[in-house]
Amino acid sequence: MVIILRQNAKKEEVSELLQWIKAQNVDPQSIEGESQHILGLVGNTQAIDIDAIHTFPAVESVRRI
Repeated sequence: MVIILRQNAKKEEVSELLQWIKAQNVDPQSIEGESQHILGLVGNTQAIDIDAIHTFPAVESVRRI
């Protein structure tokens, strides 16, 4: 699963999202580019509800891969 973060996401918003992801027993891998920040989730993401992730203010989009 890949989560694309909003460009203007606040650090607090990203931190809250990371805490939630870790509570789902998944390892978030952060990748920051010049203009985009994404999170790659490593582990069993089948039980993670994409709609729940979209409720976090830092999230722009989510894709299962």
